[in-house]
Amino acid sequence: MYDAEMNVDGLHRDWVAFLLGSNPDDFSALAVMALMHTHNIALSQSPDDRPGVGALNAITQRHAATLLATSWPDEADSQRTDPYYWFARFNAEMPYELVDDMPNEIRGRVEFLREQLEQHPTVTLVSPED
Repeated sequence: MYDAEMNVDGLHRDWVAFLLGSNPDDFSALAVMALMHTHNIALSQSPDDRPGVGALNAITQRHAATLLATSWPDEADSQRTDPYYWFARFNAEMPYELVDDMPNEIRGRVEFLREQLEQHPTVTLVSPED
């Protein structure tokens, strides 16, 4: 059984922290944002706050930036714990709305992260948004 908060906000936070790890680089962090912004996530069970829901849709850039900033492992890093920093970087460096629009390097990293997230106990499938 999964022990973390089993509500939508808790799941999103847990997934981002899971993908970031303890010492992320900026490219990987932006790829986490891209994944969360462009993919739907099928769940192994419904969240407590959304009974009957089997999947969560991709989230907005701002939501992904907030999750990244609040999940950044080094809480003393005032730049990377600021959601605006990630929002601005994403729009300058990875402003993709669809996986098919991503260059190969970014798409490859997002695909790697997708495979990692599918190993999380709360996830059954991660698929690109249409």
